[in-house]
Amino acid sequence: MCIIVGGNLVINPFDPNATMQQWMITEREIRSRHNPDIFLQVRTNSSEPSHDVTAGEYTGSDLQLWDINHVYVNHTLSW
Repeated sequence: MCIIVGGNLVINPFDPNATMQQWMITEREIRSRHNPDIFLQVRTNSSEPSHDVTAGEYTGSDLQLWDINHVYVNHTLSW
């Protein structure tokens, strides 16, 4: 899985050759593996789900801090 940035956040199948799709989590930030000076950020200060996610240089702003939680999914197969 990879993250595509620009407008709303899009998650696509991972392409190991696409360096602009590669991100890493460091503390509460999400930073580019290709360019470690680039971070994911929301465009405006709001927790509403419809706000745009962009990539930008590190500012230390709360707009670049993320709360990342693992979600457990129970997959039940029926035959």
